[in-house]
Amino acid sequence: MTVDDPQPSRIRSPATVGALMVACLGAALVAAFAARILRSPFASVVASIQDDSFYYLVPAWRFHTDLVFTFDGIHSTSGFQPLYMLVLAVLAIGFDSFETFVRSSLLLNATLHVTTALLIYSCCLRLLRPFNAARVPAAFAVAVAYLSNMTVFCLMTTAKENALYGVLVAASFLVLVSTRPSQARTNVLVGALAAALVLTRLLPGSLLLAALLFARTAGRSFRRWGWLSLGSIAVLVPWLAYSSWAFGSLMSASGRVKLGPLRHRLASGDILTYLPEMVRAGLEHLWAVLRLSGGDATRFVVTQSTVSGSLGSQPGLATLLPWACGLSLVVWIWSRLRRSPVPGGLAWLGLLCVAVGHFATGMLYAHRGAEIWYTSWYAVELPIAIAVLAPLFLVTFEWPPKPRRWLGPLSLSLACFLALASVPWPKLARPLGGIPPSTRSWPSAILQAAGIARDQVDLEPGSYYGAYNAGLASVVLGGRVVNLDGLANDDIIGRRRSRGWNLLNYLEANRVETIVDVIFPGGFFGKHFAYYRVVDVVPFELLPTPGYYVVQVTDEPFPDLTLEPPSSAEIFYGRPSGSAEACRDRIVSLLDQSEIVLSLRQDYRKLQAWVRLDRQAIGVASKETQWVLEAILDGASLGQWSVNDSRGFDMLLDVSGGRELRLVAVSPILPSAKLDRPRLELCSWRTEVEPTSQAALRAAATEVRR
Repeated sequence: MTVDDPQPSRIRSPATVGALMVACLGAALVAAFAARILRSPFASVVASIQDDSFYYLVPAWRFHTDLVFTFDGIHSTSGFQPLYMLVLAVLAIGFDSFETFVRSSLLLNATLHVTTALLIYSCCLRLLRPFNAARVPAAFAVAVAYLSNMTVFCLMTTAKENALYGVLVAASFLVLVSTRPSQARTNVLVGALAAALVLTRLLPGSLLLAALLFARTAGRSFRRWGWLSLGSIAVLVPWLAYSSWAFGSLMSASGRVKLGPLRHRLASGDILTYLPEMVRAGLEHLWAVLRLSGGDATRFVVTQSTVSGSLGSQPGLATLLPWACGLSLVVWIWSRLRRSPVPGGLAWLGLLCVAVGHFATGMLYAHRGAEIWYTSWYAVELPIAIAVLAPLFLVTFEWPPKPRRWLGPLSLSLACFLALASVPWPKLARPLGGIPPSTRSWPSAILQAAGIARDQVDLEPGSYYGAYNAGLASVVLGGRVVNLDGLANDDIIGRRRSRGWNLLNYLEANRVETIVDVIFPGGFFGKHFAYYRVVDVVPFELLPTPGYYVVQVTDEPFPDLTLEPPSSAEIFYGRPSGSAEACRDRIVSLLDQSEIVLSLRQDYRKLQAWVRLDRQAIGVASKETQWVLEAILDGASLGQWSVNDSRGFDMLLDVSGGRELRLVAVSPILPSAKLDRPRLELCSWRTEVEPTSQAALRAAATEVRR
C-alpha cells in the first residue's frame, strides 16, 4: 500500500487477506490443472497445444545439450520470442526427459497466469482507492472472474509466450495506475519492463504499451528518460548482440516470414487497393478479442478442443467483465464532462493502446487469411486491460456511507462462492482423453500422418523428414524433421531469396526423403503427383486441400498426358502411377454427367483419385446440400464419401482385378432451388500396378517424352 492511502490501518489487513485468497484460488487452479496434465497420456497433452508451440519447446530442449537454438539439429532457428525462449531454456536444464519438460512448461504457464490475476487484483485496488468500503471484494471478484475465464486459461496454457506476456502486460498496467516513481532504481526497472514487453511479443500492442510506459514515467524529466533508457538498454542490447552474431539478423525468422507478403505489397505499390481488406480484418480481429474477453472464443481455434475433456467456451462470471468495463467507460466519460474526473485516465489510455494494437495486428495478418484465428496467442492484452478497468464504475457509488465490519467478510464470502461456482473444477482436473480421428482436427491429422511415416517409411540413417507444419510431427518422429516454411529454420529463408531457388534441390542437399504435410492442387513441387510417391493420405477438411499426405520424394518427373477425346479436366499422372498405356484407358463420361467411368487394366492394384464437384454447375444452392460420392467397382460399392463444391476429396481405392470403376455423385437431400445435374471433375488420378509392370511403365514413359 502507498502512504497516501486513507485509513491505512483499516485497509491493509483486508487487502492482504484478499491477495492471499486470490493466491489460494490460483493455487487450487494450478493444482487441478496439474492433475489434468500429469495424469493425461503424453500424446493427448501434445495434441492440446498449437503446433507452433514446439518451435519453442524443441529448440529450448536442444539448447541445454547442443548450446545452440536449433529445431532439427542441423539448422539454427530464431523463429521465437527471445525472453520466453530463454526462460524455457533455463527450465529445460532441470529435466532429463522431453516429456517431463513439456508437462512442466504447461504448469509454468498456469502459474504465470495466476500471477497475472494477482497483478490485476493489485491494479483494481489502486484504481478503487477512493472507494474504500468494497474495493477489496470488488478487486477479488474481478480476479476471480479473470481466473474463471476458461477460454483465456486455455490460450494461456499452450507452452507459448502468452502467459509470460500476460504477466508483463498486467505489470505495465500496475505502473500506469500507480504514482509516478521518483527513485532512479524504480525508473530503471520500468525501462527494463518496457524492453521485456518487446522481447516477449514484438507486435504493435507491445510497442505502444512500451512507449506509453516511457512517456508516463519520464514525463518532462530528462533524468528519468536517462534511467528508463538505461534499463531498456540493459535488457535489449545483450540479446540484439547475440541475435546479430548467431542468426545474422535483429528480427526473428518468424517475423520475416509472416511479414514477407506485406512487404511485397508495400514494394509493389498496391497497398491502397489492399487497404479496405486490411481495415476489415483489423476490425474483425478486435471484435473477436473483445468477445474472447468475456469467454467466447467462437472465432479463435482453441486447440484443447481437439481432445476429449475440452474446457471450451462457456458463459460465466467472466462474461460480465466487458459489460462492466463498458459501464466504467461511460462513468469515466461522464465524470470528465462534469469536471469531476475519477481516477484511471492513464489506464484508459493503456486500453486504447491495446485496442489499437489488436486492430493493427489484424491488419498485418490480413494477407494470411484465416491464420489469425489459429494464432490465438495474439489475443492476450485486451482481456487483461478489460479486467483492470471493469470495477471502476464503483467509484461513483458511496454505499455504505460508513464502513461496516460485516461488509468485508460478507463480500469476500460471496466472492468465494462465485469462485467455486464459476470454475469447472471437475472438468479442469479430469485427465485428457484420447484423440478422436477427426477430419477437422489439425493435431489429430498430424499425429496420424506422422505415425504412418514412422511406421511405414524406412528412413536412411542421417536422413530427415520434411514438413511445413513441423512441430508436432517432430515429437512423433524423434526430432528428425526439417521445417520447410522458415518459422523454425533460418537457413531456408536465405536460400529462398537466392537466384535459382528450388525446393527439390534443397531437400536433396539436406537429405530430406519424406514429407509429412497438407498438400494443395499444385503439389509440393508445382504439379500434383510430380517428384513424389504417395505413401498414404489422412482425410483432412480443415483447409481446402485433398488431405494430409505422407509422400516419399523422388527425382523422376512424369510427363503430362492428354485425354482423348479432349476435356477441360486437368489430369496429371505421377510416378510411379500412370503411363502412356493409362492414357489409352477409356473414360466413358467426364464432366458432363454426375458420374465418371474408368475402365481399368488388370494389373492395377490401387487407384488414387482426387475428385470434386464443379462449383459453377451447382451454384449457390450447393451450400444447402450435402453431396455424397460413391465408388463402385464392377457393381460392388467400395464406400461413400462426403464432398462439397469448394474442395476436392482424395480417395485411395483398392481396385485389384477390377475392370470398371464408377465414381457417382448423389445427393440424399435436394435443396428447394432448381439445380442442374451435378458435374464431377476428375482433377487428378494415379494408379499403382503390379511390380512386373514397372518396367513396361518406364518404357512407355520414355516413349511419351520422345
